[in-house]
Amino acid sequence: MTEFKIINERDNPLFNRKEIEGIMKADKTPSYSDVMNLIADKYSVKLETIKVKEIKGKFGIREFNVKVNIYDSEEDKKKIEFFSKKDKLREDVALNPPKPEVTEEKKEEPKAEGNKVEEGFEDEGGDKGENKEESKEKTKAEEVKKEIKEDSGEEKKE
Repeated sequence: MTEFKIINERDNPLFNRKEIEGIMKADKTPSYSDVMNLIADKYSVKLETIKVKEIKGKFGIREFNVKVNIYDSEEDKKKIEFFSKKDKLREDVALNPPKPEVTEEKKEEPKAEGNKVEEGFEDEGGDKGENKEESKEKTKAEEVKKEIKEDSGEEKKE
């Protein structure tokens, strides 16, 4: 439930706008699009002509100070107001509300039994937790040991 109480309203003919300050009572901090929709309904203006300057609240209090400018036309608004990337994004969200996405239920894939094989690790015949490089080094070391044993065995026979 939101209430809006106007504190200050003044016309600014130099900038072709109406400057409004008010207090908004709400359970949570109102979004820019909520404020724009409320002002558009109250003053019967298009959303494109509204610029929300600020929404400020204090901790623990459900009252928010709101400053809004209503321009005579969209062109006046674009000429006068500065729009940061964040402001443009907020306005796009307010003017084009996101459509709710239809989510499909995810089916769980059956988990494969056995040990999971990580990249670089051997699954067949290799020791667990041993990557390919370590196993190659072991096989080379084993081959060298065999050669040494064979060489030493031949020398003893002679």
